[in-house]
Amino acid sequence: MEGDNYAHDHDFLELVLVAGGTGTHISIHGAQTIQRGDFFVLRPGAWHEYLDCKNLHVYNCCCAPQLLRRELALLGDDAAVSKLLWVEPLAPQVRGVLHRRLTEEQTHGAAANLSPLSNFPDEPFTVRAGRLLVLLGYLGQCIYPNERKREGGLHAAVRQGMQLLEDSCDEEWDLTRLAELTRLNPSYLTRLFKAATGQSPMQYLARHRAELAASLLIATDHPISEIGARVGWPDANYFARRFKSVFGMTPSAYRAQTDA
Repeated sequence: MEGDNYAHDHDFLELVLVAGGTGTHISIHGAQTIQRGDFFVLRPGAWHEYLDCKNLHVYNCCCAPQLLRRELALLGDDAAVSKLLWVEPLAPQVRGVLHRRLTEEQTHGAAANLSPLSNFPDEPFTVRAGRLLVLLGYLGQCIYPNERKREGGLHAAVRQGMQLLEDSCDEEWDLTRLAELTRLNPSYLTRLFKAATGQSPMQYLARHRAELAASLLIATDHPISEIGARVGWPDANYFARRFKSVFGMTPSAYRAQTDA
């Protein structure tokens, strides 16, 4: 990659490994110089761009959130991977853009796992899913070695709750209703959600709504008020406040910045 790759976002989870070259990465956290070994996890809706690239070589691994939650649900049983994909990226101060610097040995290992995913796009789904499991397991082990022996991850009720909230995010939700559907005590369900994602169920719903709204702001020209209603925030002012609490800017500013 040479030159500039201007601001963009995606409606999927993106893993980025810098394998060589240099450049400047721009995100909600500002500008930072990147080089071999820089690794990013970008949640859906998180915008970023690359500037001043000089022979920049990056691996991009893109995963639909539904894939991680359903077909690859085994990932939820790995405490390190749960921390990598959910707990840390969803933290308020991280705002969907997690950055880590890998050692040379870790970078080499991650690239070795990413290369087949890039070079053999026509492999059967089961093979590619297996490669993705291995990659995420490796990255979790590298970045959170102390989590390897800790039991945790996504409880079955948390997976069910996430699916319910995401599939019907435009509906009116409260903790009582979700607890009834997952057949758990509300306080216990909240503890499970916080252990697995770092957020309460309603905080998780707000994050998902904001991520979905961000994708719609970029991918469509629908009015902002219509997008707010579609994700479950029909009040325009409330939508703007909640969106800003996640991405640090209003929906209109977010659309304008990524259109620039």
